[in-house]
Amino acid sequence: MHNMWVALLLWLVPSASSLPFITTWRTNTSSETIIWPSIRAQSLVTIDWGDNSTSSTINPLTNVTDLSHVYATAGLHNVSVFGDFRWISPYSGSNATKTKLVDIVSWGDGFLVDANSDSNLFMSYSNLRVSASPFTQPVFLPGASLVYMFYATSFDSPLNWNLINVVNVNGMFQYAPLNKPITFSNTQGLVQCSALFFNASKFNQPFTMDIPNVTFAPGMFAYAASFNQPVTLTNSQKLANTFNMFLGASSF
Repeated sequence: MHNMWVALLLWLVPSASSLPFITTWRTNTSSETIIWPSIRAQSLVTIDWGDNSTSSTINPLTNVTDLSHVYATAGLHNVSVFGDFRWISPYSGSNATKTKLVDIVSWGDGFLVDANSDSNLFMSYSNLRVSASPFTQPVFLPGASLVYMFYATSFDSPLNWNLINVVNVNGMFQYAPLNKPITFSNTQGLVQCSALFFNASKFNQPFTMDIPNVTFAPGMFAYAASFNQPVTLTNSQKLANTFNMFLGASSF
């Protein structure tokens, strides 16, 4: 009987991922605090704060709000998160705290984005860059939304992402200083891509995307002032709204 209960518990608790989600944070003074965004742990989650301190553990299927850590010394700190989790409130912490997140080093294989994840994942993390390989990405589950994912960040990295299960990329790069190639594949589930490069004032790369189910794409390149490259939107028969697609794109 004991073995049966152990087996049942193992079946109920999702298995953890093996590759950590790694971010870099910058502190400028001693005894400075960073605040980790609110998350829901899908499996057992362990956070290694990168300073040889005690790691933090989050039990499966629980929410943790504004988990904080104090660094004794100033500098760059790599934070590694092991396990499966999704952000449920990326707005956690003050804007001053958000400026401390400076890099995503590795997406790992446990950063989940699904229909229950909060959108605006890294919105207004103004110093955030992404040095992770452009061929790696979060785990997109059905109904995933990337709305405002890199809005007003310092994002300027190439991406080659498989958007299977993603339904919305509205404003994904809005106000970002991006000027690197962006490639999206398996976009059959995508239905909205409005303001995708809105006011991405440095962006000037050719862009191709298959959009068989996209209906809504107004302002896609609006105010992308440097943009003057070919745009290829294949299978666009359902596209009904392209209002102001190139409004203010003064070089186009």
